[in-house]
Order: sequence, then structure tokens, then C-alpha cells
Amino acid sequence: MPTVDYLREIRGYDVFDDEDDEALLFEQGYEGVQDEIEDGETFEIPQNYIGRIVDEREFYFHIEIMENVFDKQLANDCNLVAGKYLLEGDTITKQ
Repeated sequence: MPTVDYLREIRGYDVFDDEDDEALLFEQGYEGVQDEIEDGETFEIPQNYIGRIVDEREFYFHIEIMENVFDKQLANDCNLVAGKYLLEGDTITKQ
């Protein structure tokens, strides 16, 4: 779905226009598209868009915390920023 900041920018709204926030959130949800990603599939979130995980299962980010030291971080409550990702089982890795 498009980010609220992107929608605000293309509509010409100012950051301080509080009365437009509800309309922007509605438009963000309205313009969102749900995709089903299969295990082993690479997917991309375009610039000025965010992604959300809509699933009952838990998914994790595969992140490098130090050089060659990796960890998993819960991804279900996070927005996925623009970029290319790989889904492997329950793990999402940013490419």
C-alpha cells in the first residue's frame, strides 16, 4: 500500500493538515493490494510503498546484527519498507 507521506505529497496536503489524515488513511487502505507469497519466492515492494504481513503464522526477519552474526526478529507487527525480499519458510530476508 502507498505510504501516507507519499499520498500526502501527491495530493498536495501539508503535514500539519490534521483534517486530511483520516482521508489519507482511508485512501491508503483502499489502494492497498494483497498478494500471496509462496515459500522460496522473491517479492518486491516499490518505492513509496509499504508492506504488511497478514497471516496468523509468525514470520521473522533474518538480520545481520554483527559481521557474519545473524539473528531473527519478529516481522508480523512491522511494516516492510520498499525493497526486494525473499521468503524462506517463516523467514524473510531483505535482498
